[in-house]
Amino acid sequence: MFRRNCGTVDRSVRLMVGAVVLLVGLFRLGGLQGDIVGQVAAFVGFLMVTTGISGFCILYVPFGISTIEKKKGIPRL
Repeated sequence: MFRRNCGTVDRSVRLMVGAVVLLVGLFRLGGLQGDIVGQVAAFVGFLMVTTGISGFCILYVPFGISTIEKKKGIPRL
């Protein structure tokens, strides 16, 4: 459906940071009890985890950004 535009390092960072932000938003900031700051943090963390899993970031599309590493091969003569 969508072409991946997040590279390996980008996806790994999104997964790690997103998981922390999601958990902090839900438990430490009270997202489960209805605190708006906790809910926003949990939502941002959820989006980061989702983009990390899928490898697609909608915000990269308008700017033509892709963090996928280019494959280096042997140049042909």
